Amino acid sequence: MARDTPRSSVQYPGGVILAIASLRADYNIVNPLSIRMAIRENAIQSGTKYEPRREEADIQEAIDSLRLKGLIIMKGEALDGDVDDTLHFTERGVHVWGKLANIRPLELGIQCSLRARKVPAIRSSRQQEQLFRLHSDQLRRFSDLVQLEEFAKSDSDTVPDPLTDLQDMTALRSEIALLRSKSAGYMAVVASLNARVAELEAAIDWSNQEAERKEATRQFLSLAFR
Repeated sequence: MARDTPRSSVQYPGGVILAIASLRADYNIVNPLSIRMAIRENAIQSGTKYEPRREEADIQEAIDSLRLKGLIIMKGEALDGDVDDTLHFTERGVHVWGKLANIRPLELGIQCSLRARKVPAIRSSRQQEQLFRLHSDQLRRFSDLVQLEEFAKSDSDTVPDPLTDLQDMTALRSEIALLRSKSAGYMAVVASLNARVAELEAAIDWSNQEAERKEATRQFLSLAFR
């Protein structure tokens, strides 16, 4: 049965994920501003409660999270020096959001709800309910895709490769041998420096003794011819 009361508030990064899906469905530019507008539209169309108190900060945190997951990148500064805040999608991001686009509602009349509009259409409770379920399915699909891909990546990274291990071991042994050779060379240099220091100390002692001897001779001659 459709519900007339607003559902729970827009959650992040889920709201951003759904906003990107709707923007990509209509081939719109994806940036923080268009994401913000799409979130508001999705909230109205699905009957979700929308509270924009920390909207800008929440959107940026979600973008940063998606970027850390390797789904999106930001181009940075454009050639004319202006800041380009357009979000670009990695191969992985294109794959994930492409899978979300394949999820379709039961009624064809709901499909247009994914398209961005300047003035969001007010939908019936039944349509809101179906769109809410569609968004829930998309978020579950997104979570499954990202977790499965991350698990596959981490699993492939941790599978031991005997050949790689042997190469690593050989490289480490070579490095240890090189360090030992360098260490022996350094020890020889240190011994040479210590010997040089001893020679300099002996020379300084002799110089001091010679100076004392000359001073004593000078004082003796001074007294003798007074």
